[in-house]
Amino acid sequence: MGIPAMNSSPCLSVTLMMLIMLEMLIVVCTVKPTEAITANVNCNKVNNYFIPCIGYLINRSTRVRPSIACCRSVKSLNAASRGLVRVGVCECLKINARRIGGLNQRNAATLPGKCGVRINLRVSPTTNCRRA
Repeated sequence: MGIPAMNSSPCLSVTLMMLIMLEMLIVVCTVKPTEAITANVNCNKVNNYFIPCIGYLINRSTRVRPSIACCRSVKSLNAASRGLVRVGVCECLKINARRIGGLNQRNAATLPGKCGVRINLRVSPTTNCRRA
């Protein structure tokens, strides 16, 4: 069954438009907020920025410093993250952080500052990314 021609009955055209709008509303309402926010960001790519940082992020000591490669990567991600992309990156970081066994939360929280990157958010698993 194809889409009716526009010159068909006005009632049929209005009904078709209402059905399409209803379907769109159902799709929008069933998407989880984090999926909607991260839809513009590939979380696997965000995760790749932190590969050089993994040693720092799982280190039990708070006296260690992130590597030059790690800081370069953090700065690169920060420069590439603006507007809604930054919100998506924040959500990805929260998702990815849950997957890192042995993550040192304190080292994760201090990583931006130790790399000379200023962010206006507290780094934590409960961060409200919509403020990013």
